[in-house]
Amino acid sequence: MSDMFSGIVTGLGIIEFIEDKKNFRQLRVRLPQGTNEKLAQGASISLDGVCLTVVEFSEHTATFDIIDETLNRTTLSKVEVGDMINIERSLKFGDEIGGHQVSGHIDHMAEIMNIDTPENNHLVKVKVPSNYMPYIIEKGYIALDGCSLTIAEVFNDGFNVCLIPETLRRTTFGFKKEGDFVNFEIEANTKAIVDSINRKKGD
Repeated sequence: MSDMFSGIVTGLGIIEFIEDKKNFRQLRVRLPQGTNEKLAQGASISLDGVCLTVVEFSEHTATFDIIDETLNRTTLSKVEVGDMINIERSLKFGDEIGGHQVSGHIDHMAEIMNIDTPENNHLVKVKVPSNYMPYIIEKGYIALDGCSLTIAEVFNDGFNVCLIPETLRRTTFGFKKEGDFVNFEIEANTKAIVDSINRKKGD
């Protein structure tokens, strides 16, 4: 069984070091307080929603190797030294799932098209590739940069999410701007149901 996450970001890490090689990238991240407890080589940590394996660690940092497929599909190809990144440790047996089950296997990147901040609200519209739109369902779950969120409104080319102040405080969404990209992971049950319905339609 693969590692799972809750989509509740623990805190913000900082990219301390990047080494790029052909079709490969290594990142060293300074971890937020509380996420380095009982850290071990081989542990799974979510970086902006991407499940990665710790290859080296120290008291306050963890190092990760990222292969070409992950670089092509996620924003980890775009991060730079000094950037902040959402961090979540994988779930342990008995942990509460405050959001929804997230695998850390990113579907693709989505572009932030608009950010609207009416009084006491923070609405973010994101655009996803058209082949993923059948899985985008109003009031359904989605993970953006590892954050478990509810889809508020669906459009022809994307959707809105409404962020609460705690999400803005705890995650990188408080710093996002229009034109930025985020990683998205469609909720597994939604994907299974939509695929099943489409198969039956094809019979």
